[in-house]
Amino acid sequence: MRRRKDLAEAERNKLSPYRGFWSVTLGGAEGLYIDDKLGNFEPGKEADFVALDPNGGQLAQPWHQSLIADGAGPRTVDEVANMLFAVMMVGDDRCVDETWVMGKRLYKQS
Repeated sequence: MRRRKDLAEAERNKLSPYRGFWSVTLGGAEGLYIDDKLGNFEPGKEADFVALDPNGGQLAQPWHQSLIADGAGPRTVDEVANMLFAVMMVGDDRCVDETWVMGKRLYKQS
């Protein structure tokens, strides 16, 4: 009985790409009580964000992306989630394509 309960709890506690990116965007803003100012792209909110390149970073990452989207780019929300998961797991600063602060681009990867 204990093992079944442990497996069920482990399943509930998995970090999905959706939950992971929500936690570092709107979820984090809600936790800090500043979701009225940032956390998503609603009009009137501050625009501090990074644009990610899912093929940047380690050599294994583009190979992983090719398994998900077959080189044509993601076609479904689940394929996008899988690409975000790859960035979460093996991505690094080389995945950052652009950085925006207060609606102004401050960095563009060359």
